[in-house]
Amino acid sequence: MIEAAKSRLLAANELFRGSDDEAMVRVSEMTAISSCAKRQVVMGPERAGEVLFLNHGGVRIYRLNAEGKKLVVHDVKPGTFFAEVSVLGQGMAGNYAETTAESLLCVIEPRRRQGALAN
Repeated sequence: MIEAAKSRLLAANELFRGSDDEAMVRVSEMTAISSCAKRQVVMGPERAGEVLFLNHGGVRIYRLNAEGKKLVVHDVKPGTFFAEVSVLGQGMAGNYAETTAESLLCVIEPRRRQGALAN
C-alpha cells in the first residue's frame, strides 16, 4: 500500500512524467516518504547529504545570523527538490529547512542514492 502511494506521488511529478517503469522502480527504491508536521525541521547540518522533494505542503529554507535570528533564503513550493550544497551545488550549506504547513516529502538518503547509482 505505501509503495503504491509512493509510486503515485512520484509519477505525478512533472520531473518523472514520461519515465519508463524500470526508471520509476529505481527512483521508488531509493526514496522514502516522510509526513511532517508544521514547523518541523527537515534539513540542517546534522542531516547533510539528503535530497528532499516536496510533494505537498510548504518548506522555508533559512539561515541563522550571529544573534540566532532566522534569515529566510527561499520558500520551497510543491514539486521542488532541495538539498545541501555538496549534493546539488546550490550554496545550501549551513541552511535549515522547516515545514510551513503539514507536508509530505520524498527523502533520498545518501546511502540509498549511492546504492542506486552503483546499479
